[in-house]
Amino acid sequence: MPAAYLIADVEESTPRWERDARAMRLAMKRTAALVEAAVVRHGGSIYQAVADEVFVLFEGGDPLACALEIQRAIQSEPFDEVGGLLLRLGVHAGPVETGGAPDPVSANRASRIAACAWGGQIVVSGEALEAFAMPPGAWVEDFGAVRLRGVFSPVRLYGLLCDGLRQSVFPPPRVNALEAPALPAASGP
Repeated sequence: MPAAYLIADVEESTPRWERDARAMRLAMKRTAALVEAAVVRHGGSIYQAVADEVFVLFEGGDPLACALEIQRAIQSEPFDEVGGLLLRLGVHAGPVETGGAPDPVSANRASRIAACAWGGQIVVSGEALEAFAMPPGAWVEDFGAVRLRGVFSPVRLYGLLCDGLRQSVFPPPRVNALEAPALPAASGP
């Protein structure tokens, strides 16, 4: 069974840090506690946390239910001191290296998938949906195959939804437009 790679990132965090770093530190401390509690409850482990991004690795457990719990927990907190706070979550499935280290290709894809999400949204790869159980009461919105920045082949993406989330309708995923291949320069008339 593949591992799950979950990335959680605060949307629009830079202006919040710039406006009030002290308040943002407190908000991020609360966020970290909520994320860690959900991760532990669902059998994952925090591999790395830097600034406002958390990288979680699951070698078992229930990553999709974890993602939903994280969103519900964050959305239940007002975070008024920083003008509100929304997380973008991405979940992907892939191998781990010998010794349990993350596979760099899978980790990079998970990061690109999270970058496609809007604040309050969970974006999941087709590989993750195939590998892990759908949480009770959850459903997905099919975004189709998209091109992620730096990824050579299209990746099938889905929005993971359930009752209890603040928002269930989002703009299309944040993906780069398909780039047309460069045409060779004309050599004649």
